[in-house]
Amino acid sequence: MAKPHAFAPRATARPQPSRALVAVGFSLALLAAALWPRLAGAETAAPKKPVPASKPQVKRTVAAAAPMAKPAAPEPVVVEAPLTANELAVAAQVHVGALPCEMGKVVRMELDATTPGFFRLHIDQQRFRLRPVESRTGAVRLEDPQQGVVWIQLANKSMLMSQKLGRRLADECAGESQQQVAAALKLNPAPSLLDPLPVPAPTVAAALPAPTPTPAVMATDCRRPANTPSLPSGVETC
Repeated sequence: MAKPHAFAPRATARPQPSRALVAVGFSLALLAAALWPRLAGAETAAPKKPVPASKPQVKRTVAAAAPMAKPAAPEPVVVEAPLTANELAVAAQVHVGALPCEMGKVVRMELDATTPGFFRLHIDQQRFRLRPVESRTGAVRLEDPQQGVVWIQLANKSMLMSQKLGRRLADECAGESQQQVAAALKLNPAPSLLDPLPVPAPTVAAALPAPTPTPAVMATDCRRPANTPSLPSGVETC
């Protein structure tokens, strides 16, 4: 049997931990076990970072097809009565053309090219279609029954009145001939209806005294003597 080499290393003994270190490690283990539930709860209670809200998804829906609009009903056709002979005579007296009015307004009266006897009146941005109407006063009268306006023409001026609004739309409108009449009336104004009637001057025949009537002589069959005065009664006695 071979002998061990004289210079072989000897087995060294490992150092054993001291009892103090073992006690410290065991204490740390117990302390960690006791604190672990609190540490776990703190981690769960820690606020989490807010998650960015996702953008709302816009649902694209196909809009229901709108129902087709019904065609507008045609306006009722207004049948106009034909003008009478008197209404045509009124239309013949209407002044046409540009008629200056008060407040700087101008009325333009034109013949209706489509219907003889009718007229087109233009003022500012308004348009009216007028027809002649008989008037008891003798004034020329035109009316638009659809819009409720009346045109009155006198010898010296004309005016446009609105029956719906209850006021005049234009006044003191006058053509050339009406302006001449208005100027003549300023020199010789027409008598007012409120003025008393003039008293007629007495005539020459009314100034003379009335003649005394002569008594009538009744004829009889009686004869009176000559040179005998007649009785005052004119009756001869027999």
